[in-house]
Amino acid sequence: MRPFSSRSNAGLPLREGEKAFVLTKRIIHERSFTVRPCVRRDLPAILFIQRRVCRRVPDRSLYVPTPKQQVAESLEKDLTLGAWRGRRMVGFAMMLSLRDTDRNLAHALGYDPTYALRCATFDGAWIDPHFQGYGLQQVFCMERERYARTMGAAEILTCTSPQNYACRRTLEKCGHQPVAERELFGGQRRVIYSKKLS
Repeated sequence: MRPFSSRSNAGLPLREGEKAFVLTKRIIHERSFTVRPCVRRDLPAILFIQRRVCRRVPDRSLYVPTPKQQVAESLEKDLTLGAWRGRRMVGFAMMLSLRDTDRNLAHALGYDPTYALRCATFDGAWIDPHFQGYGLQQVFCMERERYARTMGAAEILTCTSPQNYACRRTLEKCGHQPVAERELFGGQRRVIYSKKLS
């Protein structure tokens, strides 16, 4: 993975908030991606990627789509990063800001309410099946952590299915540790991961 910063993959100068990455899939195919915060007009593309991923996985319990109203809320109040290949969005990831919401995984862990407001929750990372394997999940993990540190978060929390081994490997590679298992999202078993920042 090599970040480069002067031009996007479309050959255009990068706008404020954008980063460009050259990622390699199994050392065979190299592709460049632009990563930037999403805006409200990206909502249809985000929902489309969720549907594409869910149609492709045989085990429906691996992924639970974030409802449209929650994605829209995060576009207004939180950090939603998108990855683009040219003009096409190929992935996105959300991180809840330091605010009181039932989506904050600190509540599932029974954290003190004051400390819970210092916890950032990684709330989903979705990659179009045609662009999986390039390391975009790891890029999203690193970029969200950078934002969490900027916000002054003390801890990052996230969760995934116990059977989502690729996601678990990426989280552990990025320094996240499993701390609990809970039933979330209407009874789906999830492993909760934590990374202390301070």
